[in-house]
Amino acid sequence: MNYEEIVEILNHYQIRPYEIEKKGKVYKISSREGMFALKKTTVQQFQRFLFHLQYLNNQGFYQFIPILPTISGTYAVNYGDELFYLMPWFSEKKDENIMEKLFRELGRLHTLSVKEWKIDQEMVENHYHRTKEKWEGEVGFLEAFIDLCENKWYMSPFEWKFVEYFYEFRKAYDYAFHQLHLWKDEIEREGIIRSVLIHGNSGKDHFLFSDQGKGYFISWEKSRFSSPFFDVLPLLKQTLHTYPFHCDQCLHWLDAYFKYFPLKTEEERLMKGYLAQPGFIISTIQSYQTTQERNKEYIFTRRLTKHYWLLKNTEYVVMKLEERNNNLE
Repeated sequence: MNYEEIVEILNHYQIRPYEIEKKGKVYKISSREGMFALKKTTVQQFQRFLFHLQYLNNQGFYQFIPILPTISGTYAVNYGDELFYLMPWFSEKKDENIMEKLFRELGRLHTLSVKEWKIDQEMVENHYHRTKEKWEGEVGFLEAFIDLCENKWYMSPFEWKFVEYFYEFRKAYDYAFHQLHLWKDEIEREGIIRSVLIHGNSGKDHFLFSDQGKGYFISWEKSRFSSPFFDVLPLLKQTLHTYPFHCDQCLHWLDAYFKYFPLKTEEERLMKGYLAQPGFIISTIQSYQTTQERNKEYIFTRRLTKHYWLLKNTEYVVMKLEERNNNLE
């Protein structure tokens, strides 16, 4: 968008900007009326997340940056085929304990929005079999690839590395299958399933701080009711996708989350299963098989090694959670 088009949108708020700066997916608006953030969305997304924010406000959760009304009282402006909404601008400064505070606020968010339902047996069966079949397909793909590698007279560097790592990836799938089976047994015995309002896209970039040091969520476009750990898993995987290390800090973050929203046994089973299963390796092997990229062996062997690091970093967190559960029994 050009400057004049944004000014036209801001007229609906009686805001007269003297500077407009594109910052990622938002426009930073500097004006005599204050600092604001203007963002584009779709009608469907806006209707959904505005409803969710109103719901959270009624539930007593206020850790989100508010949507500002126009002078006519609406909460968005139609401009051509696009929809825009306005928020106060929050500083981009980061708190040194941002991840702990982020996990804590996710725990509060889930506690205040939790709903319990009697299980739908067909829904549980469908989820179990759909997930099991997906993972079995991935395991079948890996086993077919290792057969291909081992039947060669000369393996490439990538193939050698995959054969070296294969047992570890297979072991992770075995653990994930076991947790999935235990989840099914326990959820059927419990008879109750919980859903919460998840942010759907939480992360450091979507958790901003006020001048008073309070954290607030932004970018609620992907919010929906779902299983609570779907907010937690992406944060853990992003953190663990790095060089080999033991992420005791991850366990500390989970403690901050569990303090406000303890997972039930069956929920933690499913979370550990999803966290452990290494489906991320599949696309790398598929790309390796089809690409003609120069330096292919170097690029994909390096990528495979990083996947292995992620696997082992994840294994440490999962096994520490297992140890805790065993100590409680």
